[in-house]
Amino acid sequence: MSEWISSLQAVLRLRDAGLNAPETTLGLWAEAGFVKSRAKWGRFSHDGGTDEIPFPDEPPADQDGLEVQTPWPDIPNDFWHYVNTKNGNSEAHYEAGIFAARVVLDPEIGTYSDTEHIKLYGVSFHSDNLEAMLNGVGERQAQVQLPKSPSSNRGRKTDQDRWAEFGAALAFFAQNASNAEWRSTHSVYQTVSSLLVQSNREPFTERVVRPMIDMARAWIEADNILERPEE
Repeated sequence: MSEWISSLQAVLRLRDAGLNAPETTLGLWAEAGFVKSRAKWGRFSHDGGTDEIPFPDEPPADQDGLEVQTPWPDIPNDFWHYVNTKNGNSEAHYEAGIFAARVVLDPEIGTYSDTEHIKLYGVSFHSDNLEAMLNGVGERQAQVQLPKSPSSNRGRKTDQDRWAEFGAALAFFAQNASNAEWRSTHSVYQTVSSLLVQSNREPFTERVVRPMIDMARAWIEADNILERPEE
């Protein structure tokens, strides 16, 4: 396995080499692709929820030039760009190896792009890459790109998908349900959940979807989408 050193060790190595701003230099080298970096695990927060993903020690051998797939562990160069811009959502704790930033997953479409807040833990840097840069013979490594969709799409089903499925199943149930079948939130939940389970889908708990069922009942009884009450 390749030799990797902690973020703190990397900073100390650059400081010992006489660099005045080792943290800034290390981040810029990682962004430019001259120094590869990895993380032990990451927390990915997006509209669909939050995922905590552990990374393996080594990535698949065929990742050169490809978008990152779960699990990484090589950190995309663009992540370092958002860390280095130091906006309100970025964090850089070089001594602890913890970095965070809100990233734009598809910059080509600008404000329409999905965003994701990524926080990485146990970040390390490639020792040989560092030595090459310090000796003036550094070369760009294979560019690793952020995926164009939130991390959940690379693993388990997102909460957003599950909400859509439960809402669709509830609408399917409501299409033919009698008034009597709407009287009990618990009964509605049991029926809708059974429909989802039968189609190999995972329903939410009753506590989570109770407000949705109660609102659907109120709207159906009123034959109208009711205005939100003033707070």
